[in-house]
Amino acid sequence: MTVEELKTALLGKQFSQPVVLADHMVVQDIDQFLRIRFIECDLWKKE
Repeated sequence: MTVEELKTALLGKQFSQPVVLADHMVVQDIDQFLRIRFIECDLWKKE
């Protein structure tokens, strides 16, 4: 799956809150979390 496909699938979708990624990782603001992750993906330079 490409980043663009992930954006289409995840952005704007309703999630139950909070989302638990791991025992020590809980996301409260899912929209902001996804926006930041996708910005980081766009800025990442493949080596």
